[in-house]
Amino acid sequence: MRQYRHRRTTTSRPASLSLSRSACALFVACLFLWSCATPPPPPPGPVSVASPVSPPEPKRKKAPAPPKRLVMTPEMDERLANPLLSLLEREAQIQNLEKKLDDAIQETVRSKAKLASQESRAEAASNLAEAEVGLKTLKNFIKGIEKRPDYMHLAQLMQTSTEELKKENYGGSLFLTNQIKAQLRDLQDRVESEQQEKSGATSANRSSASSEFDAKLVRFQALLSEKDTQIQKLHRKLDDTIQEAVRTKSKLRSQENKAEAVSSFAEAETALKTLEDSTSATDKRPEAVQANALMKMGADELKKENYSGTLYVTNQVKAILKDIQDTAQGREKVAPVDGEVLFALPVALKIAAPGKVREHPAADSAVAWSVERGASPIALSYKGPWIRVKGEDDRLGWMFYNLLASP
Repeated sequence: MRQYRHRRTTTSRPASLSLSRSACALFVACLFLWSCATPPPPPPGPVSVASPVSPPEPKRKKAPAPPKRLVMTPEMDERLANPLLSLLEREAQIQNLEKKLDDAIQETVRSKAKLASQESRAEAASNLAEAEVGLKTLKNFIKGIEKRPDYMHLAQLMQTSTEELKKENYGGSLFLTNQIKAQLRDLQDRVESEQQEKSGATSANRSSASSEFDAKLVRFQALLSEKDTQIQKLHRKLDDTIQEAVRTKSKLRSQENKAEAVSSFAEAETALKTLEDSTSATDKRPEAVQANALMKMGADELKKENYSGTLYVTNQVKAILKDIQDTAQGREKVAPVDGEVLFALPVALKIAAPGKVREHPAADSAVAWSVERGASPIALSYKGPWIRVKGEDDRLGWMFYNLLASP
């Protein structure tokens, strides 16, 4: 029995031993494969905190397509050039009228200074303060208005009124501040109108190229209407100021000689008659109409024996006639072209882009000279979109309207 158990034990040992060896080999192989597939652990160091996942970026909207570029045709150039050139002409007339109005106002102030002023200092100072408040209020509410020529003109009048108040010329100071307040109201109306036009033009520019052209045309026409209204107001103010100067002079004891006043009146009357004989009935310029009105005023003042007022009015008439004569002499040297339209008076231009001045109003005409940006040639007339200009050394030529700075 022992012998049998011993034999059984000895016979089963080799099988279990071989089985354990196979398991060890398999375990070693698995361990080797696991070590090859698993990456080595990171070296010891500070623990990094994972950053939060950022949300996805929103999709950007596609940029709107650029507006179509406006392509000008000859017909469009013709339609835009006429109101633009008329605007430039009106601007020159306005500047001329403003200068005459300033001269008339200064003459009225000087005449009032000669009178014993009956206005009190308190009234003049109060009126001046009101005008100053109006100017400051406009400056605070409208950005950049202090750079406008019409605002600068009012500021200059305000300074003159302050000086007259210091000289105890209360009548002159009161007269000036009344002028300032009236012109200030006109300036406010113009600024409001320009802002409305600008907002309308902005909305119009968002449309197609055709609408852009229509917006430009409407803007020029609106500006032209505004300039005409401004010219009419300036004419009325100039007439009122001249009449005020004449009334003031009639209160003074005239020291002028009657013979001198009669002689000056006769000279002005003769010059005006010569102008009317040389001018056709259809070519009645506003300056000539104004000169006729002043001559009638001078005749009335002469009958009233207001010789100082008569001399003042006739000097105004002679100055107007001299301007008309100088303009006409400059045009006599120019051979007119069919369809050419003369400006009422020479217009100073402002060149916005360099270009060519040609010998004739045509794109294929020979180049007379070149103009640079910022140049200021003088415009004498126009034909369609072409402008006859006078440059240095009195050279004459034609330039296209699109070289001008747009108002």
